[in-house]
Amino acid sequence: LVTLADVTAATGVNVARGVRAGSPTINLAVDFIAAARMGQWIQADVHSVTVKRRFGFCSGLITNSEGVVARFNGTFYLPEHKGMVKPGAIGDGLPALLDD
Repeated sequence: LVTLADVTAATGVNVARGVRAGSPTINLAVDFIAAARMGQWIQADVHSVTVKRRFGFCSGLITNSEGVVARFNGTFYLPEHKGMVKPGAIGDGLPALLDD
């Protein structure tokens, strides 16, 4: 469930920013509310995304047919934020690699 929360939250931040990948997790909190049984369909949904200059914040829920299984909040670092990459600096090729 924690992996599902992490991937869902990071994807939510990346979609809000218009990029495919590249946001490492700084913090992830998961509150387990109910049990999910093996073989049961579970689904993760993003409910809130906020993108600031250096960080993205996301929260959401993991549910099954019976209701909420867990809620999550994540903070993600945005390594290619404006001001981080300067022309000619070491690592200025990272955004280009992410755009391919």
